Amino acid sequence: MAWKKVLISIALISSIWGVHRNLTSTSNPGEPGKTNETPPTKETRTWEEEAEAEALCPHPTFVEKHWCPTCTDYESDLKFSEWRKTHVIRKNSIVHGQDVGFRLTEPVGLFCENTIKTQVDTCDMDTDVCTTNGYECRTIHSPTDGHLYHTNIKCEPKPPTNHFWFW
Repeated sequence: MAWKKVLISIALISSIWGVHRNLTSTSNPGEPGKTNETPPTKETRTWEEEAEAEALCPHPTFVEKHWCPTCTDYESDLKFSEWRKTHVIRKNSIVHGQDVGFRLTEPVGLFCENTIKTQVDTCDMDTDVCTTNGYECRTIHSPTDGHLYHTNIKCEPKPPTNHFWFW
């Protein structure tokens, strides 16, 4: 009788250990707690996960704070940035344009960028003065919290106005 209890105990322990091993290890059987899982990439995400990630590009906070499809001049920039007067950070960068083609960058989900270059202005709410960063700019922001990476605003210089001089 005692040997039956030992066999039952061994069977129970090994089945529990097998379940635990399957839950904690994908490719290292016998090494509890070890996994070889890598973060999801575009190739390994399901279409539901991809759609959810795309929904955050542009991120709603970025849209609220920095993207102004109707801004056309410094006056509209200042009006759009009025909320900054109550914040510690008193400067705001404004991305202009109706359709600027936001997309997630590679590696997937690291940044959200505008693919269509557009005008970007920065306003200082202490002085109510705005300046233009550039007219053909790319920006990146976080798809998780909407933070605009100001130091990564990349603008091409304003194209020169064509003047024809006749001598």
